[in-house]
Formats: sequence, structure tokens, C-alpha cells
Amino acid sequence: MGGTTTDVSQVLGQMNGIVQIEFLTNVGVSIVTSVVKAALAKANTEASDYIINEMIKNRHDREFIDGCINDASQVDNVIKEIQSGINQLSEQVME
Repeated sequence: MGGTTTDVSQVLGQMNGIVQIEFLTNVGVSIVTSVVKAALAKANTEASDYIINEMIKNRHDREFIDGCINDASQVDNVIKEIQSGINQLSEQVME
């Protein structure tokens, strides 16, 4: 798993060959970033994908998250939405 997509392969035998590769373009980190972007919009905050990625990685660092959001009343909601996006991605990967 990596990048913006999840790549699924069927491997033949003991890594003697690859039978089929599928690119699941609808399953990737963009699931999380789009949910976070929507939550940030409600918090009157624009952020680049880089900043959103840093927020996701540092989601347990309340001080960091506070510093990224303009509307302090929306911090808890943004944190909740980060986790929601992560849960959605996890469910998609497991399907």
C-alpha cells in the first residue's frame, strides 16, 4: 500500500510470477484528505495537502492541530473527522 492508491496483486507460487495486478484508484489516502478538507472548510481553514498530511500524522498532538485551525471551536470536530477518514480508508482496504 502506498502513494495515493492501493495496489493489489495476485502472486503465483513462491513469487515465481505475478498473475494479475489491479489498481484501486478509489482506495487511497485521498479518502482521508478529502474528509479532512471538508472539516477544515467548516473551520474556516484552508490547507495544502502537505499540511493536511501533517495533521493526519500528528493527529494525537493537540497543540499541533490547534495551530493549524482558524476556528478553535472546530478543533474537536476536525480531529473526529480525521479519525473518521482513517476508519473509512481502513474499511475500504479490508473489503
